Order: sequence, then structure tokens, then C-alpha cells
Amino acid sequence: MDKLTGAVERITFYNPENGYTVLRLRPEVRGRQRLPGLSRDGLITVVGNLPEVSPGEHLKLDGLWDTHPKHGKQFKAEICTQVLPSTVAGMASYLG
Repeated sequence: MDKLTGAVERITFYNPENGYTVLRLRPEVRGRQRLPGLSRDGLITVVGNLPEVSPGEHLKLDGLWDTHPKHGKQFKAEICTQVLPSTVAGMASYLG
């Protein structure tokens, strides 16, 4: 299983009945780490049944990379852990 950590940039879709979510994540990149689904805007599409999250929240995700025939490379999250921000900038973003 692959791991991904980052801040939620925006929620594209959320189904409150089953938690299915499509979101855009700004990943934390360590060193020269290359991420397969990184778009030109520096974001990754994450899909899966997730707890309700908001833009600015920090997430730790476990899952697998997948290529959707229409939407391209995306991270299918199987495990999601919400992490409180540890910096002033992160807290300001989280609080809006």
C-alpha cells in the first residue's frame, strides 16, 4: 500500500450517504520524491470513502495509485487519518 500526506485544497464531490469523496490534495513532498498523479497545479486527485473533511485539513492516506479511463491518475484512499496542523500557517488555513 502507498502512503500520501498533504492538505486538502478543495472538495470536488462528497456523498454524505456513503462518504464517497473526490478531493484535490496538495501533497507534502520529501526531497526528490516523485508522485505519479501530480498535476501541473501541484495537486493530486484523491478518491475513496472518507470521513467528512474540509479544505485546509491535513490528511495521512494509505491506498493505491489508479488510472481512471476518463479522469487519469488518482490516488484511491483506503485508510484516512485526519491530522491537526502543526504550524501557524497550517492552523490559519485550517481555521479559514
